[in-house]
Amino acid sequence: MNTAARNASLTLHKKLFLMQITYSFIETFSELQEDDTGQIASLLSQLSPQRQFSPSQLRRAMMFGSLCVARDTDSSGKIVGMALLVYRHTALYSSGTIESVVVDDAYRGQKIGKELMNHLIEKARRYPGSLAHLDLTSNPARVAANALYKKLGFTLRETNSYRMIL
Repeated sequence: MNTAARNASLTLHKKLFLMQITYSFIETFSELQEDDTGQIASLLSQLSPQRQFSPSQLRRAMMFGSLCVARDTDSSGKIVGMALLVYRHTALYSSGTIESVVVDDAYRGQKIGKELMNHLIEKARRYPGSLAHLDLTSNPARVAANALYKKLGFTLRETNSYRMIL
């Protein structure tokens, strides 16, 4: 299925507070429109202000995943939300990780984050060869986001999660 057909079949139109929001997957970095990287940088700065956005890092992430974006068609297609599904393969199983879920401050509270998550969950369910599970992490201070993840069926794991800064 070509990209246009896939996006057409995945596009969901919702009337939210008099705004027209469309949802679509961008499978390769080259599919991004000219202004998209700047809008993505703005969104990511709301999610993680201490980190610097890098288009080349987004390109690398998209090599192993799918970016779902929400656009406000009443604002010339401005990206108002995004979430990234990254695939991970080990010798025993394949899994997915949801990363960088963010909705623009001005658009929060309108179920855009829920729709982004539902699109990624559905895409993960249709992954060829199947994924064993989906993971995500979220800052405990993001109360609304954490409540959404639980409502969608994610469970808080009791695990020793380690990190080494390189």
